[in-house]
Amino acid sequence: MSWVEWKTTLNYIGRPNIDLTSSDINRINNNNFLSSAIANSYACRTGMSDSLTLRTQGSFNSINEADASNSFAQLFANKHNIDFYAFYKRTLYSNILNPKSDSNKISEDLRNKRATNKDNIISILENYEALTHTDLGESYKNIWGLAPRGAVAEGTNGYSLWRKGGGLRMPIAAETPTGLPALMTKFTPK
Repeated sequence: MSWVEWKTTLNYIGRPNIDLTSSDINRINNNNFLSSAIANSYACRTGMSDSLTLRTQGSFNSINEADASNSFAQLFANKHNIDFYAFYKRTLYSNILNPKSDSNKISEDLRNKRATNKDNIISILENYEALTHTDLGESYKNIWGLAPRGAVAEGTNGYSLWRKGGGLRMPIAAETPTGLPALMTKFTPK
């Protein structure tokens, strides 16, 4: 079996990054999994190969172009002899924590409260909390000299939203890249 080098970086509330590489995953003992175990990943494109060429490709003519046999999902399934479920496409997380109709109210409440509240957790409306998360949403800050967009423009950058009662629904596949299945796919050991 070939093993492609992957790296997943975990970060929580501005603490140092924790890198989990494919070499780390390769060292996980197979005895850690029950024979009936399954794994799920809601991370973007876990079902396609992690090559830079494929990551920047916006559309595919067939699933074969995604090189799923070298995907994190397939390699993990092979190594640990368990089924692994993953998306070929980007993951759509909208509407998991809040209905779109609440978005503007949440943003406005956070923007107002962050001006006077420097706590790590800010209570928003009745159902939400904003947790500080260094650099989150900063990517659209004055790109190429243009006006700020996204979280920077709305004043929610640097915070991660949390719904006190948990998520409303599971993530789904987004629309891109086109030409790939939108369903969570089962990768079986080979």
